[in-house]
Amino acid sequence: MEDLDRSNGIDFYSGIFGSGESSIRRAAPGIAVADFIRVPSIEECVERIERLGGRVVVPKKAVPGAGYFAVCLDTEDRAFGLWQEKEGASS
Repeated sequence: MEDLDRSNGIDFYSGIFGSGESSIRRAAPGIAVADFIRVPSIEECVERIERLGGRVVVPKKAVPGAGYFAVCLDTEDRAFGLWQEKEGASS
């Protein structure tokens, strides 16, 4: 695992989540999803991710009764997940 710093994409993550500092840790490229990040709106995050050069590899899916998730790749092809909590979520 490596800490994110400005040379490893902190600008990408701060552009999505709005923070100049990050405690996100991630695995090397090619490693499965290391972290899920709770967000208020997957749709809004996906919009920012794509605008900043990232990609969505698993679009928003429901976890019935719990919420929604999506899986994305950052600009260095590292996977991370988004989680939107929502009671009563349905497919």
